[in-house]
Amino acid sequence: AASTSVQNLVKCVRSCGVKVEDVVLEPLASAEAVLTEEEKQDGSILLDIGGGTTDVVVFQNGSAYYAFVLPVSGFHVTRDIAITTGIPFETAEQIKTKYGNVIPFSNSPDIKDITVGDTSISQDTLTKIISSRFEELFKFVMIELSEIEFPNIASLNMVICGGSANMPGLAELAVSATGLPARIGYPSRLPGVSDALGNPMHATGVGLLLWKLINDEKQSRNANYISRIVGKNI
Repeated sequence: AASTSVQNLVKCVRSCGVKVEDVVLEPLASAEAVLTEEEKQDGSILLDIGGGTTDVVVFQNGSAYYAFVLPVSGFHVTRDIAITTGIPFETAEQIKTKYGNVIPFSNSPDIKDITVGDTSISQDTLTKIISSRFEELFKFVMIELSEIEFPNIASLNMVICGGSANMPGLAELAVSATGLPARIGYPSRLPGVSDALGNPMHATGVGLLLWKLINDEKQSRNANYISRIVGKNI
């Protein structure tokens, strides 16, 4: 079924006059942009937290070991805010983007409530709503790893990218929820490409560019090698 879906997608893109050279699993592309070769070798888990799903890939000994998708994402965080406060989804998204945080606040009088129209929500309440959903996501990841009986989970390093990776305090929350070291994955800088692509939300896009460059380089090396071998035998 998955293969048919990919074929249909490729057919749809081609019908628009666009050439499809390759199909790349999203978290694999993101991994090219944010994981170091050392992290791939030593063991890492990449979380690409997007708008609709979270794509996960585990690397071990330099290669992808396992990949899966979780139906928890930035969309669900926004929906939680909207349902809890009774505000429109679009407004909840704006609040999440502007005021969202997963770092607990003290009861300081300097921390003001967030008011939208006739609705008021405290920063502390907003933080708890957002933190709860992300904690759930991290727990789902650990459950999945346990179910596949991944060897030595404690040795993994977690790297988080995608639009939700911009949430302040997310790496620290990941450490608290999973016990694994965690960091935010910022895409590698590409020569001649805008620094704006250094945002975690662009990890997949930058990764696809790197994927193409790496594969073109490999093909070029192979072609040169074959040419040398053939040349020696003519």
